[in-house]
Amino acid sequence: MAAARGSVDEFIEDIEPFFYGRRLNYVDVGAFKGEVFKKLKASRLRLREVHLIEPNAESLDVLRREVAELVAGQNYHIHQLALSDDGRPLRMRRAQSMTKVVEATAGAAVDAENLFEVRGATLDELSKTFTERHISLLKIDVEGSELSVLRGARALLESQQIDMVYVEAGMSPDNTQQCYYRHIEDALAAHGYRLFRIYEQMHEWIEDSPFLRRVNLAYMSQGFSKNNPYRISQELFKAQRQLNQ
Repeated sequence: MAAARGSVDEFIEDIEPFFYGRRLNYVDVGAFKGEVFKKLKASRLRLREVHLIEPNAESLDVLRREVAELVAGQNYHIHQLALSDDGRPLRMRRAQSMTKVVEATAGAAVDAENLFEVRGATLDELSKTFTERHISLLKIDVEGSELSVLRGARALLESQQIDMVYVEAGMSPDNTQQCYYRHIEDALAAHGYRLFRIYEQMHEWIEDSPFLRRVNLAYMSQGFSKNNPYRISQELFKAQRQLNQ
């Protein structure tokens, strides 16, 4: 495995050589209040089309306010949706930054005031509304439903119309907050995606354990990697920056 790295800022720094001078189509599934989008916007990366997807109406209001000035006059879209593998409406529980899909059980009714239903879609279906049916960077953080989102993007993944995937993953099969990393690995490897780097390693602090609780994983399609060899991309990026200076 590649050496582990730190934050979203380091991830952005790592992918800049591959996308330098291009305009990206960015899709953020579980955008929350737009933190990752704002970091991308502040970077040297150039965004062509942006789709921010958030099911929670409260977070969505904040998201609209936070990004309004950043995207004025640009091609961006905010969707109140829950992406899944079949596009059905989903029942969810709001809990600050951890809005989760919940099953329709008797136990869930106890917390009824925090439950809501939201319109669903698959990413394959939603992508038909994009200017280009191509995603440069797909970020997924949906509190355990990551595998369902990927299954709903089967056509995009099979045709490798997604260059890079940045996804939160759990490191224990018993962790219900994040999807187990091996399930994500299997789903992406089946379509020719390989692990690029590992970020944001968090340990089991609640249990005071040295074991990893979650990480963020960055995957790259094999087609994109062949068209953007690592060494050449790094050298061209370095040379262009020196020329600009």
